[in-house]
Amino acid sequence: MKKCPYCNNPIEEHWPYCHHCNKPLIVNVRKQDHFTNEQFHDDNINYNFNYSYSNHEHEVNRSFYDLKLNTDEQFEVKIQKIDDTIDKYIKSGEPIGLLLFEKASLYYLKKNYNLALNTLENALNNFQAVDDILNIAISHNEMGLIQEDLGFYDNSIYHFEKSIELLTGLNDVNKLIKVSNNIANVYYLIKDIEHSYEYYNKALKMTIEANLISEEIKTSSNLVDILFNLKDYDKIDKILRRNLEYFRQIGDPYGIIITLTKIGKLNYLIGPDKFNFSLKFLLEALEMVNRIKINEKFSYENKAKLEW
Repeated sequence: MKKCPYCNNPIEEHWPYCHHCNKPLIVNVRKQDHFTNEQFHDDNINYNFNYSYSNHEHEVNRSFYDLKLNTDEQFEVKIQKIDDTIDKYIKSGEPIGLLLFEKASLYYLKKNYNLALNTLENALNNFQAVDDILNIAISHNEMGLIQEDLGFYDNSIYHFEKSIELLTGLNDVNKLIKVSNNIANVYYLIKDIEHSYEYYNKALKMTIEANLISEEIKTSSNLVDILFNLKDYDKIDKILRRNLEYFRQIGDPYGIIITLTKIGKLNYLIGPDKFNFSLKFLLEALEMVNRIKINEKFSYENKAKLEW
C-alpha cells in the first residue's frame, strides 16, 4: 500500500492530500478526478497536480505517480531505470519531460527536496523547448510547492503566479482552482491576509461557476480561516452550516468533526450569549471523535489531534 511521505500512514492513490496529516501529495498529473467522495481533512489543503491545496491548520497534495519505496535499494533501482529510459529517449529524440516528472516524484518521496526541485527545473526546460504549455504550468505548480516546503515563500509565490497565468490561458478551471488555493495558502503562511483572501475567493468563485461541489467545500473551508481573521462571522456561519450539511450527506465523519469544531469556535468568538451553543457543538464534535474506532486509516494521533 502506498504511504504518505510525511507521516508514513497508508494513503489511497486518488487522494490529492494525506487524510492523516493533511500534507499535499504529488498525484498523477493526468488524472482529472474531482475527489467528490474522498474524506475531508482540514488543515489547509495544498494541491499538487497530483494535486495540492493547503489548509492552514494546513496543507494538501503531491504525487505524479503511484510509487512505492520500501527500501533505499528499490529507490536506486527505480532511479536507474528512469535514467536508462531517459538516455534511450534522448538518443531517439523523444521528449523526456514526463520521465523527469517521475524522477522528481521519487526524490520528493525520499524528502530530497533540492534534487526534486533541480529535476523539476530540468523538466520545465524540456517542456519549454517543445512549448508544452500545460506541463510548463504543472512544473511551476510543483516547484512552487517544493519552494514552500523549503520556506522560500517568495519563490513559491512566483511559481504559482506563473502557473496561474498559463492555466488561465488554457482555461483549465480545475487546475486553476487548485493553484489558486496553493498560492492563497502561502500568503496565509506569511500573514498576508489580503492576498490570501483574494486568491481563496477567486478559487471559490470558480468552483461555484463550474459546479464543483467538493472543491467548493474544500476551498470555502480554507477561506473560513481567513474570515476568522477578518471577523466576518456572518459569512463564516453561512459557509460552515452549508459544509456541515454536505459532510453529513456524504457521511464524512472527519469533515463533520472539523466543521462542528469551527462552528463551536465561531460561537465562542461571537461572545457570552453564544457560549451555550459553542459548548453544544464542541461536545457533539468530541462525542463523534470518541465513536470513531482506531484503525489503519484513523490512528491515535489523528484522534488526539481532533480532540485537541
